[in-house]
Amino acid sequence: TFYLLHKTFPVKSGQTILYHAAAGGVGQIFGQWAKSLGCTVIGTVGSDEKVNIAKENGYDHVINYNKEDFAKKVLEITGDPNDRPAPPVQGQAADSPLFNRAVQGVYELGSTFKIFAAAQAMELGLVNPQTIIDIRGPIRWGRFSIRDHHYLDKELSVADIIIRSSNIGTARIAQLIGAERQQIFLGQLGLLTPIPFEMIEASGGKPILPPKWSELSAMTISYGHGLSATPLHLASAYATIANGGFKVQPTLFDAPRSGEKERLISPEVASASLAMLREVVHGKQGTASFARLPGYAVAGKTGTADKPNPRGGYYKDKVLATFASVFPADNPKYVLVVTLDEPEERSGKKPRRTAGWTAVPVASELIARIAPLLGLRPQIETQPQAAITFASSN
Repeated sequence: TFYLLHKTFPVKSGQTILYHAAAGGVGQIFGQWAKSLGCTVIGTVGSDEKVNIAKENGYDHVINYNKEDFAKKVLEITGDPNDRPAPPVQGQAADSPLFNRAVQGVYELGSTFKIFAAAQAMELGLVNPQTIIDIRGPIRWGRFSIRDHHYLDKELSVADIIIRSSNIGTARIAQLIGAERQQIFLGQLGLLTPIPFEMIEASGGKPILPPKWSELSAMTISYGHGLSATPLHLASAYATIANGGFKVQPTLFDAPRSGEKERLISPEVASASLAMLREVVHGKQGTASFARLPGYAVAGKTGTADKPNPRGGYYKDKVLATFASVFPADNPKYVLVVTLDEPEERSGKKPRRTAGWTAVPVASELIARIAPLLGLRPQIETQPQAAITFASSN
């Protein structure tokens, strides 16, 4: 850290500090004090005869600003902050420090996609939150099998399929919808094309789609496998649900867009979908219990996807963990998406990699810190008053 300081100032160990009038009495006290804190101290003086005085005062470097090119000399001492290594031109694009993972990186976002299947099926009138779905499995499709992470039950309601995150249940819902209608709906949500966002790199965030949108593709895409999109795509789609069903087009400008809003789902379906997402956090069997925050209602969905191996297939012990969240859930204002690459939580006997153990705690900490900064007041539950009997005495 580089500072231009004079007389009264905060100093931290390890900083590089520039102090004027280094040959004076205060300069001597400051130089010795800053050195004792482990700082690198640069002093400035107005004549050659004061250079030696400043050096005796303990300064590492002394500049005569009437004789030397001040800016050039400082850069010689501290180094040019703009002298950065060139971005790599070989290997993976994501290895570049210029790669924007939020708008360029395309990933399989796992079970965060499940709410889209539930919302579309409700919009089509195929199911409601209480509709019971057979989740016995696995579902076998040629050489492929669709399984749940662990045994959940023989059947679950649509709401519980989202809350408990059933791959089999979501795949069954996708079968009811059909591949063609699913593709149309996800396209309307903006998940199939680059987002026209006001950042030059956003054009590179092109979703990866299956070469043929088959029934098997529809089933796996329903739980976030077989289609890769950016975290910005996911945030935009979740904002559509949180916004009462109106399509949200991401923008950096704080100004309303002209034209009529495009409604993708009804207010009733948006409300039912948001209620499911809230139960994912606050329900007894939800997968995002670590997102429960005192004073703030959070809704969201976890997603844990096996990480693709560049040589083909997927890694067995590497994942991409995502938590897409909405807050405050009772009056949505913000969407937050946290995606972690190869996370591990190591407090137990074995590493935990699922989003509930990795991405959710990170999102929870972020919301707890930024919600007050955004002007969101915590909702404090009032306790009922105790019964009090009033009496008077003379």
